[in-house]
Amino acid sequence: MSESLPFVVFALPRSRTFWASRFLSYGGWACGHDEALHVRALDDVRSWFAQPYVGTVETAAAPFWRLLHAVCPQAKVVVIRRPVSDVVTSLMALGITFDKAMLTGKMERLNAKLDQIERRVPGVLSIQYADLATEDGCAALFEHCLPFKHDHQWWKSAAPVNLQINLPAMLRYAAAHAPQLRRSGGICRQEILAQLWKNRAAPADMEGMTFQEENLETYWDGAQELFAEHCVAVGEAPDQ
Repeated sequence: MSESLPFVVFALPRSRTFWASRFLSYGGWACGHDEALHVRALDDVRSWFAQPYVGTVETAAAPFWRLLHAVCPQAKVVVIRRPVSDVVTSLMALGITFDKAMLTGKMERLNAKLDQIERRVPGVLSIQYADLATEDGCAALFEHCLPFKHDHQWWKSAAPVNLQINLPAMLRYAAAHAPQLRRSGGICRQEILAQLWKNRAAPADMEGMTFQEENLETYWDGAQELFAEHCVAVGEAPDQ
């Protein structure tokens, strides 16, 4: 059973992620790339992880790493690290119009989430982007994710191949499905908050019960979470 545990590789874009997804599609295993783009509800996440012999490489899902722990805590996790400045330079060189300042800010926020994963996920493997140019680095990635010993011939045939996603097509897809993606992102964020609340430290026991009144200003902060949970429960966006 342990040999079929899924895996997730978190990384910034332009970190050889599409190549890694093909390299890790081996021996009956299917490794996706940015599967989060197709999530519309939590059941999609649960169903995907219910499959055997699957993994995925994700370039925008790092903010939701806590959801992975809630949905599939046994999943194996990797982070690929590349300097933000190099990622931004690589993206800007593609000929797609980006606001460099906004792009840099977004990549820095994603990178901070990779920091969190490195510090807080047990058993996480952290490798550098430059390591993927070496057989040793690729072997470490291969053996962490898959239940096989490193295959030198597989690596040798894959190493020189330059694989790139169609980024303009991906951006068009994301723009076309933006409302659905915002809603599913909100649902996932609310689930993370619910899990954090559920796992919070238990308050000290108190004798008896206290009834009191509360004005709207002090009530609103806590009430937002309850409203969001209700909206998700009835199939609406959390901020509905």
